Amino acid sequence: MEKRINLFFYIVFICYLLCVFLITIPPFFSFQSIEVQELLHFVNIIPLSNNQGGFLSSQDFSQCIMNAIMFVPLGVLLPLTLKRRIRIRYFIFICFGFSLTIEVIQLIGTYSGLLLRSFDVNDILFNTIGGTFTYGFASFIFDCLQKYHYIEKEQAQSLF
Repeated sequence: MEKRINLFFYIVFICYLLCVFLITIPPFFSFQSIEVQELLHFVNIIPLSNNQGGFLSSQDFSQCIMNAIMFVPLGVLLPLTLKRRIRIRYFIFICFGFSLTIEVIQLIGTYSGLLLRSFDVNDILFNTIGGTFTYGFASFIFDCLQKYHYIEKEQAQSLF
């Protein structure tokens, strides 16, 4: 029975990763080469600002919240597939690396003319916050369940 549960978590995790890449990478194709000068219009490296250099508008902020929500499943599924607890600093690094990979793919795709997406440091920031918050919250819940003997120590350690 445990092998079936583990297989289920692996399949759900792979489906989640595929959905993230399908959401973040392909929808816009331009097929035009973009010059470096033009590429700068698709790059935001200043946290909590938009591409025009101003502070985040309500629409920009709602997009940031959606980015955080997109990484919520990562905070639960990654520890369940690894079957062990990860230190929070490593998990932050994993969230950051995964988000940075997506943004770099978008930047390279835009530069090559295959995509018309933007590189935004806010996406990296809020993706990392969303995944890390969920991981911390789930760890806290499992610690509470273990403390009050709703689940055994071995079950808590195998899940989170």
